[in-house]
Order: sequence, then C-alpha cells, then structure tokens
Amino acid sequence: MSGGRELDRRPGGLAAVGAAPLAAQRQQLGPLAFAWKLYRQDSTFRGFLDFAVIGALVLLFLHPHGPLAALGLSSAWQPDRSQPAAIRELSHGEPPTSLDEMLRRRPMPPVPRGMAIDRSLFAGSSSDSRLALESAADAYESGDPAEATELLAPLDQGDPNVMALLGLARMGRPNADSQLRGVGLLEAAAAAGHRQAMAYLGMLLIMAPPGMAGDRQRGAALLQRAADQGDAEAALRLGLAYGNGFTGTIDTALAVRYLRMAAGTGNAEAAFALSAYAWDGRGMARDEGLALRLLEEAASRGHVQAQVAFGLHHLNQFIGGWLSDPGEAVRWLERAAAGGAPEAMHLLGRIKVEHGREAPWLDPEAGIALFRRCAALRHSPCLFAYGEALQRGLGVAADPVEAYAYYDAALRESPPQDQARGRLEALRQGLDAEEIAQATARATELLR
Repeated sequence: MSGGRELDRRPGGLAAVGAAPLAAQRQQLGPLAFAWKLYRQDSTFRGFLDFAVIGALVLLFLHPHGPLAALGLSSAWQPDRSQPAAIRELSHGEPPTSLDEMLRRRPMPPVPRGMAIDRSLFAGSSSDSRLALESAADAYESGDPAEATELLAPLDQGDPNVMALLGLARMGRPNADSQLRGVGLLEAAAAAGHRQAMAYLGMLLIMAPPGMAGDRQRGAALLQRAADQGDAEAALRLGLAYGNGFTGTIDTALAVRYLRMAAGTGNAEAAFALSAYAWDGRGMARDEGLALRLLEEAASRGHVQAQVAFGLHHLNQFIGGWLSDPGEAVRWLERAAAGGAPEAMHLLGRIKVEHGREAPWLDPEAGIALFRRCAALRHSPCLFAYGEALQRGLGVAADPVEAYAYYDAALRESPPQDQARGRLEALRQGLDAEEIAQATARATELLR
C-alpha cells in the first residue's frame, strides 16, 4: 500500500494506515501508542531459526517474515472519549504501525528446528526397517536425537531413509563432529534422490552456517528438486528464499510460484506468506480479497501470527464502524493469546480497557490483567501499560516503585521510548535513592 493510498472503507477491506504520513495521522486522529514485536514470537511459527553447526546447533526463533520491529494497531484508531483519560493512555509508548506494514514484511528463509519427517517415504525401505524408522522418527520429532541415532544404528546404512534420518539426528546432537557427520549423511541421501535430505541440505547451503561453506545456487537447485517432487517444506523455504534474496537474487514471481505450491498442500505458513504478496501486488496481481482469504486460511489452520493479523483486521473494521461489535476480533485474538502470542494479549487488553465500548467487551480490570500477563513475557507495550496502571492505581493498587520498574523494563526491552523515559523522569522526582535502586533491581528481575 503506497503512502498516498486512500483508506479502504469497504466492509470487507482493510481499514489500515496509508492515506497520510504517520505523523500527520497521529496529529489528526490522536496517538496510538501500543506496539508489538514478533521477533521473539513463540507459537505455531516457532521452530523457524538460524543456527550454527560448529560447537553447537544454536537455535534462534525467528518470525518467518524476518526480524521484525514493533508492530501494532493502525493509526486509524480513534480514542473512546467515554473512558477516563488515564484508561485511554494505557499502553502508549511505542509508535504505531499497521496491518498493511505487517503484510508487507519480507519473509526470511530460516531452517526449521527439527523437520517433520515425511513417513510416506518409508514405503521405499524394507518392511523390516519400517517399524524402526517410525520409532526413530518419533524420537527425533520428540527432541531425542540420541535415541533416534541408537534406533537407526542396526539398520541398513545404505538405505536413503536411514541416511537422511540419521543425518538429521546427528545434526541435532550437541557435538561438532556429530553435526559434520550429519551433513555428510544428508549429502549421501540427497545424492541417492531422497527429497527431504535435498530440502534440508539445500537450506543449509543457502544459510551457510559457521563451519560449512555456503552455495546458494546449489542450495536453491536442491530445494527446487525437492519441491518439484512434492516436498511442501522445500517449496515454502524456496519461496521465502526467492522473496528475500537468499538465493542470491530476489525473484517475486518465483517466490509466489513456490509459496502457492506449498499453500496448495495446506501449509499455513505458506498461506500467510502468500497473503503478503497478494496484498502488496508483488509477483502477482494485487488482490486484497485473496490476501484476506489466505490470511483467514492460515489463521484457521492455527498459524498464530495470522490469527493476530486477522484479529487486527476485524478490530480495525470495528473501529472504522463496519462491524457492530469487536466479537470477531476477540475470537481470533483469544485463539492467538491461547497460543502464547503476547501481542494478541495486548490487543485484547486494548479492547477491554478502551475499544470495547460496552459489556461484555469493555472490562478494564480484565484488560489490565491481560497487560500484566503479557508483561510477564517481556512484551514492551504491556510492560508500559501495566506500569501505567500501577502508576495511576487503575485496577491495581497504586505503587510508584513498581510502576517505575515496569517503565524501566519497557524502556530497556524496546528503546527508544520517549514516553517511558518521560514517565521515569516524572516518577524519579517523588522517589528517594533507595526506592529508585529497588525499582531498578526489580526491572532487571522482570526481564530475566
């Protein structure tokens, strides 16, 4: 969505930012200071990671669309003036962005933390081996590569299924020699035509972890061979890689091709990624309706980030007057919150303290409890919001020392934050040195 684009006011459209620069919109429509980070998101898209092969396999959970800055509700938000000013100010502290910006994030091609083994491939192994392969796959997928290695040891080491699964199991061991041997086994299995070995090896070559020489061209070729043989994970990773240039070049048409291939198998991550291309018109004709259908498909399949995005869409529709109540937003956000998404908890809290307008959606005490819950997850906007509640005694007993701690934690977790810094300065005037030291220590504790 370009900066000069009109807001979509249709009942099915995204009432999102885009008609004017953010600063002008904030001045015109009022501030919306709540934001959310997906870089530490831990839900259905957990398991996408960067890694290291030498020393230890270092797993870093990444948003499938890349390391994200703070994301939040559209600045097309209008404050509910029927609520006390103190309630309206809750969770201000980070600049607003929009669903539009969320969908335009470029995906990254991180390597999965433990591949879901395609057991249909075991049909190519002897009947005597299949039961052991199933047990080894169970052990590997449950996070026990050592047991998987032991179960595979007696089997035919020339069987591509054994080589591929043993290679994955060895790469999951905290031992550099074992991991390097795992790469060798994956090479052998890929050479024998095992498509999951091709997919994993292709991702390794593209990402080029420490201790392993990268080869983007060969990595992309391996992923393409696996995808063309029906490997949805390979198609997903190849689509993401083409979209972000990890193959050495950005090719949005190829990105869309492979994401469509993966989404056609029911892959929720691919549907979510493809929604960004449909919304933005990259590599395909712009189609907001398709983008929303893909978003709903991914959300319905349990993709937590898609649930947050779809809930945000419905919340924007409610705020814009196209929905009579925020029930649909609440439904999707509650599903995402149940999946552990702090940004969903934060959005639900905003509905409860401000946007709900009437019962049962308006429940400030429940909203503040949600802020406290996601503050425990080190979510900066919730740390700020709960600090605001503590400062003003909204739904909790007023406690300036504890409020200082939450503001301090919010500032440390997501600097710079002028509002949090301003709150700290104001509170500091009424606290003595001992109380400030106590609050500072408490902030450190909150971020552990």
